[in-house]
Amino acid sequence: MVTPISDKIEDLIVQTTDPSQKALLLILQKMESSLHENTTLTKNLNTTLSAHVADETQLYARIQGGTRVAKYAWAVIFSLLGIIQGVSLYVFDQHMVAFQEVVNHVHLLQRFQSAHEAHHAIEERTP
Repeated sequence: MVTPISDKIEDLIVQTTDPSQKALLLILQKMESSLHENTTLTKNLNTTLSAHVADETQLYARIQGGTRVAKYAWAVIFSLLGIIQGVSLYVFDQHMVAFQEVVNHVHLLQRFQSAHEAHHAIEERTP
């Protein structure tokens, strides 16, 4: 990568005749080039991470909305189950009342039949 600073370092490398200064300037040029690449990569990473954070924020908001809907859905489900249970208990109670009436009628019929059989037996004994 060529930057204004790297151009100045390149000019200094060309102008200097001292080998130790030339070596130092070459090292400085390499450091500047690496620093520039590192800065570019960091900016790109920052852009990528910012986009990722925005996506995660939207996902979190959708999850929170879904959680809120799920809570209300559970409340509705439990309410409906409570209503169904109440209606079922009412129907069961009505059936138990009807069943008790049937049992009472059966007992009454059994007593009637016993009385009828007793009456029949008495009639057969009397001449």
